[in-house]
Amino acid sequence: MINSLVEYVRVSMNKCVIVFQDDLNNIRANHVTPSLLKNIYIEYFGVKTSLFQLSNIVVEDNNTLKITLFDESIKNTVEKAIINSNLGFNPISIDSIIRIPVPILSEDRRRELVKMIKKDSEHTRVTIRNIRRDAHEKLKIFLKNKK
Repeated sequence: MINSLVEYVRVSMNKCVIVFQDDLNNIRANHVTPSLLKNIYIEYFGVKTSLFQLSNIVVEDNNTLKITLFDESIKNTVEKAIINSNLGFNPISIDSIIRIPVPILSEDRRRELVKMIKKDSEHTRVTIRNIRRDAHEKLKIFLKNKK
């Protein structure tokens, strides 16, 4: 009984940490990576499909991402999805290639990022505390029932 509870707590807390790490990876600091676009999905033949499955995304230089689409007919929807993703990117398209110049971070944007990170970290801490509290209450019940 207790072993299963400990395993449940360990798995739940690890999930919280992994979600927080993914959120940190999605935040754009001065490092341009293709993972910045990992949360962009496009409607492709009636199915929401990840941009990574529909294209090849590489870092062209320090501040530019290059997207080579496998199917040129979805270029407009990809551009719209990138613009609507609230990442602050303005794509430039030439043929089946879309270039995304990533702007350099300003001081105001850095302050916003710090606020977002603090909010996400506090949310993760609260979630972990709630998991720990629930496990402690279950342990008390187990001890009371002598299980």
